[in-house]
Amino acid sequence: MKMLLPAVLLLWLISCGGNDSSKVVAVTAANCDAAEQLCSLEAGELTVSLVFSPQVETLKPFSVHARIEGADSVDEVIVDIQMVGMEMGPNRYRLIAKDSDWYARVILPFCATSRSDWLAQLEFSLDDKHYRLAFPFTSR
Repeated sequence: MKMLLPAVLLLWLISCGGNDSSKVVAVTAANCDAAEQLCSLEAGELTVSLVFSPQVETLKPFSVHARIEGADSVDEVIVDIQMVGMEMGPNRYRLIAKDSDWYARVILPFCATSRSDWLAQLEFSLDDKHYRLAFPFTSR
């Protein structure tokens, strides 16, 4: 009986798609800095754009503006801000919908090593797919 439970759990995870990466759409914007200009990328039939308010600095609030084109409706959009290759703690913000755009005010944590290379990962679900779209940017 002790061996049966792990086997049943494993079969359930496989059959229910516990970590079904085929339903995750992951794309990274290339050659763009969302703190300097509007960055857009294609994700299937969607065009997703992201831009920040000018003067992105650590420990100072700034605005995040996202637009998702090609989707009828998206219920929730999250931006997860991470430093490239360094753990900076949780920095997840829920964006607020206004018309077809999404907005949030966020604050970057201070990096003691003075690094400024960040990644804003926009996450949302649509039509049984989870989108994880990354936009690189630099702070002052």
